[in-house]
Amino acid sequence: AMRAMIVGSLKPVDEAIVGSEGDIFDTVRKVNPDIIVLGYDQSFDEKELEKDLESRGFKGIKVVRATEAADDLNATRRIVAKIREMGSQ
Repeated sequence: AMRAMIVGSLKPVDEAIVGSEGDIFDTVRKVNPDIIVLGYDQSFDEKELEKDLESRGFKGIKVVRATEAADDLNATRRIVAKIREMGSQ
């Protein structure tokens, strides 16, 4: 929740949402995101999820994976840096 709050406060980010245990496509339908960031320990394959999204009519959603880090603050900093980098493209 803290990470979502930090990431959500970034200029390129409209909204950061912590996913639910249910059908992820319900959340995607409600939010229609440009980017989905998976946790390092989530079992989804990024490319397969992008294909599933395309087949369900969601076009151009980029799926990336956050890396595991022993230090949560450093992990959040890396996520912030990656989002800023993607926002400047």
